Amino acid sequence: MSRTRRVYPTAPPPGVAAQPGAPGYPPAPGMQAPGFPGTCPPGYPAPAGAAFSGPQTFVPGAPVPAPNIAGPYAQGPGGVATAHPAASPHAQQYPQHGQPPPQEPPKPRIDINQMPMPGLVHARDQEIHSKQPYSTALRTGVPLVSTDFTAVDDGNSNPRFMRMTTYSVPHTEELLKASHIPLGMIVQPLADLAPSEEPVKLIDFGAEGPIRCLRCKTYINPHMVFINGGKHFVCNICRHENDVPDDYFCNLDMAGRRLDQDARPELRNGSVEFVATKDFVTHDPAPASFVFAVDVTWSAVQSGMVAQAAAAIKDALYSGPGLPPGARVAIITYDRSAHFYSLLPSLDQAQMMVVPDVNDIFVPINEGFAVDPDESRHVIEGLLDSLPAMFAQNRTAEPVLGAVVQAVHEALHRRGGKLLVFQTALPTFGPGALRQRDDPKLHNTEKERTL
Repeated sequence: MSRTRRVYPTAPPPGVAAQPGAPGYPPAPGMQAPGFPGTCPPGYPAPAGAAFSGPQTFVPGAPVPAPNIAGPYAQGPGGVATAHPAASPHAQQYPQHGQPPPQEPPKPRIDINQMPMPGLVHARDQEIHSKQPYSTALRTGVPLVSTDFTAVDDGNSNPRFMRMTTYSVPHTEELLKASHIPLGMIVQPLADLAPSEEPVKLIDFGAEGPIRCLRCKTYINPHMVFINGGKHFVCNICRHENDVPDDYFCNLDMAGRRLDQDARPELRNGSVEFVATKDFVTHDPAPASFVFAVDVTWSAVQSGMVAQAAAAIKDALYSGPGLPPGARVAIITYDRSAHFYSLLPSLDQAQMMVVPDVNDIFVPINEGFAVDPDESRHVIEGLLDSLPAMFAQNRTAEPVLGAVVQAVHEALHRRGGKLLVFQTALPTFGPGALRQRDDPKLHNTEKERTL
């Protein structure tokens, strides 16, 4: 007599590992064995692909036959149905006995109120330094570059002259490697000071020059330590002990400070200027020269640039503060040729000399090229007033800027100076000529990047 019933073996067949919840084995707590008819836990769908072929007949002691299941269940050893948990939808969605995986705690969101805002940082820094001046003796609180501040030189350089890229330097080599903080310095020794700041002191030590360390050549500064009653000083860079010259000797007070420290800017200020000795002078100093080069091609004349440049040069020379005392002035005009002018004060009007060979450029004037603007004022003003009319009919369209730069460099390389250029068109002729690289046909195309 046969019976139809559900049988769950209490032990797996020989050689087969028990898989709780798999077909043919006891189900896991709270789960119906996959592959057999029954009710799944509330809210859980039945395994996909599970189909039964009607009532099953089992003989006591015989292996449990595998039901007709399509999908992740396959025929196991001894006719027992086994499951592949990796492919089972239930095993993937509910790996631990049908329980959903624990939810990860939500990641903390960034609080934008804790993030530094550049506008607020700049405003706060400006508010701080607007109330009181900044002392260079402080080790923290250096004003930002964008801050309008007043610095008091108390032994360190004004931030306008020297500024570090970071003011928190790693103390150990391990911290340096871990932080990867770049370290640099911005040096502007000729930066302009604020009107409320004291000018840099100029110190003249005579022909011997300023006192320096014998080993590393560091100049005397407020951080050098005087010892042995003021007879020696220790370099703050290399720690070398140097002798104090007899004419620079001064006694020390009870704190080890020189009695004349407040009277010597080199021992009080972090920024000073020393008068250079002959060792630093390669040639006798000469007054600086300012060369004005004006483009007089057709486009410059028609646009009105020549007239505006002439008026601007006259205003710079004879209105307002003018040029530094002793400065020299020279004027050049150019199109496809370079025009040099003799501005000697003995002349009634300027004399023009043209150099057409721009590939072998030179200054054809020995005297009168760079002159004193006050002594030759009548000559300079007459030339500037006549420039617009002089080149009004000029039809040349190609300026030769490179040759002009070469000529000015040859004239000023020994005495120094500055070249100021008034240019309207692309220099397409002569040395250093540039070509027109813009092609409207390539605009808004893939080849536009080649421009």
